[in-house]
Amino acid sequence: MNKLVVCGDSFAKGIGCKNLKTAPYGSLLSDKLSMPIKNLAKGSSTNFSIYLQAKYALEKYSSDIGLLVATTTSYDRLDWFPHDNDGQPDISNLDVNYHEYPPYHESSYALPECIEDHPMTEDINYTGSMFTDNIVGIIDYWENFGSTDTHSDYYHRFKSEPKERMKLIYDYGLQIHDHRIDRIKSLGVYSMIHILCKRANVKHIIGVDQWSYDLFAEVIDLENLVILDWSKLSTEYPDTIGSSHTSEQGHHVASKIILDKIKSNTWKF
Repeated sequence: MNKLVVCGDSFAKGIGCKNLKTAPYGSLLSDKLSMPIKNLAKGSSTNFSIYLQAKYALEKYSSDIGLLVATTTSYDRLDWFPHDNDGQPDISNLDVNYHEYPPYHESSYALPECIEDHPMTEDINYTGSMFTDNIVGIIDYWENFGSTDTHSDYYHRFKSEPKERMKLIYDYGLQIHDHRIDRIKSLGVYSMIHILCKRANVKHIIGVDQWSYDLFAEVIDLENLVILDWSKLSTEYPDTIGSSHTSEQGHHVASKIILDKIKSNTWKF
């Protein structure tokens, strides 16, 4: 049976919902479209790592994907490998450390019965070493824990990183990184998702924020593009758990946006 593949960040995974199995927009779409879901999203994803999610799905499930949905994330995020990582020539979704990010990190708010193992556990080649972090998180880590011997369960993933290296990343995030530049780079990786899906003849929808729609519309076919603005949804329908994400109501709105696009495209599944 054709799968629904969801790629994205914590919003796409459903952080903000009390039940991460049934409430996120991907699960709602899965029920409405009668498609089994493979949700590859994770907290603190970068736009580059969301591309890796889509590429992984197309390589692993291409003959069995009915619809792939990828939504953009913040343009203020960074990817890097640990200082002692030799790495492989090619970077893939198997390199992304799902196990250390929400909702799969052991300090996740979600109840165990409302969450599943991270999707890469099924692949024996998973290494899970690459960081994908929000710059705000890096700033928070350094200013509260990085320069001292105090530790944080949430930021345990940085424990083995040299302090000098984390300070360098902190300074880069504050003084050099520019979200305007990253937005253009992100357009590149979503264009790659678009091209790979078209080559594989996979129906796909890319959701972007209002601010970026016109830019993305210059290179992505309009039938594959929608405004799905997680920031706006989290403002209009804030969650009730204090995670600064959107609530179950916001996920109903997100699912309707995708369903309306499918209808306007007259796609049949």
